[in-house]
Amino acid sequence: MGNGMKNRVIVCLGVSLSLLIGTFALWGGLPLSSLTGLQLPAILQYWSVPTLFAVGLSLLSALLKKTRPTPAFLTGAGIASGVLTLSGYSLLLLLGSSEGTAPAVVLAAAVMVGLGFGLVLLLWQCHLSQFSEEAATKILLLSLAASSTCYLVLSFALREQTAIAFPILVIALVVLGIVYTRLPVQRKEDMSRLSHEPGNAKRILAELRDPLLCVGAISFAVALTRAIALDGIDNAEIANITASLGVIVVAAPLYALWFGFKKTRTPFGKLSILGLYRIFFPLIATSLLALSVFGNAWGLAVTTLSYAAFSITSTLIASTSISIARQHRVWSPYVYGVFAGSLYLIFAVATTVAPLVYYPQNFGAATLTVIVLVVLYILAMSNAAVQNRKRKGDSAINTPVAQPVPEPLIVDEVTQRCAVLAEQHKLTKREKDVFLLLAKGRDVPSIAKQLFISENTVRSHSKNVYRKLNVHSKQELLDLLEKNAPQQGGPSSRR
Repeated sequence: MGNGMKNRVIVCLGVSLSLLIGTFALWGGLPLSSLTGLQLPAILQYWSVPTLFAVGLSLLSALLKKTRPTPAFLTGAGIASGVLTLSGYSLLLLLGSSEGTAPAVVLAAAVMVGLGFGLVLLLWQCHLSQFSEEAATKILLLSLAASSTCYLVLSFALREQTAIAFPILVIALVVLGIVYTRLPVQRKEDMSRLSHEPGNAKRILAELRDPLLCVGAISFAVALTRAIALDGIDNAEIANITASLGVIVVAAPLYALWFGFKKTRTPFGKLSILGLYRIFFPLIATSLLALSVFGNAWGLAVTTLSYAAFSITSTLIASTSISIARQHRVWSPYVYGVFAGSLYLIFAVATTVAPLVYYPQNFGAATLTVIVLVVLYILAMSNAAVQNRKRKGDSAINTPVAQPVPEPLIVDEVTQRCAVLAEQHKLTKREKDVFLLLAKGRDVPSIAKQLFISENTVRSHSKNVYRKLNVHSKQELLDLLEKNAPQQGGPSSRR
């Protein structure tokens, strides 16, 4: 096995174990009722919400690291994450069920586990960033399916004793992280601080806005519908089992559609958070309507679908962060820390709201209907906001903007040369757009993102541009532009 494949396998195992630990720590994989003696509303208040807040703050701490981490630093971070997580779990085991002190102890344990889990996510994001966006997406989907499968196996093999697997998984993940930091890796990103480029942080936040809006809206759907589902069943483990099955059922076909057909997968476009949200939105909305008609009996099914959508879209935060970080030449854990940290804080707020809305039954028999309407409203408004910005983006691209400048507008030389060649070779409007971006060094994914078209459409326009200009590669295209450079002293060289 070559170093490249070995690195992929280890990172895939590491991400799988991270997600599996997250299932235990955040999604009720631990038997919190028996460990703490608390009921579900109190568990949400003293465990789930503090854990989510701690994870979010831990992820945002990535912004404090101003230089590339050394292997020794990564090893230390991995050990620290394990110590925090295991300390919180040990505190829960030793003192969690003590009458009177349980809530405070549970809260302290939740904060430690949350901080440790956040460090785990940052550590493996750092390791994942050595791969391309497509390779990272493959690893993430495989890891998601693998972690869900492992959870099902543990649930059926250990039954009521699944909690004993948690510390073993944490220790295994720490060891795996130490092993990986000692392997030779090829870094593909440029480490630079956001503050070194004025306006860079603002541009990155603008790109994160729509994906975060989509995943945040789904997180509200999960938090609210999960409260309904857990209230309607006697064993909370059933919710985790069905949720894991739902993830496998969705993740496996997605992997096959996007990566199983190699170059023949063109009809499926690019796997992205926004693209998946457009698929999941009508499915979740329809299931919510069914929930309002059939009541709590439909809660488990709705939660399973919402959880699968949230798991997949939130997992893709890692590959999306890699893409954005490379485009802006920053360290990907910066982007991931802001993106994922903000999401976990949103989820913490949603989890805080859920029991306050559902358990008091303030609206009587209409409580379920009110919750469904609230979730539908959040999903619909998020979808409308994303679509509205997309239409504005298309309009801005296709509509020329008048420049209120009294002097003739001075255009850079590359744009001038492209305009001349485009006119000579009769390129269409969209071919001119693609031609100009190719000439300025953009790759296919960034062109697709800027023009709001698919990568396959970009490739099709690129082929037409090459054919009309009678070139066969990007280098030949650049050479042709160089030959058409304006002569010194000509009108194009006027300053």
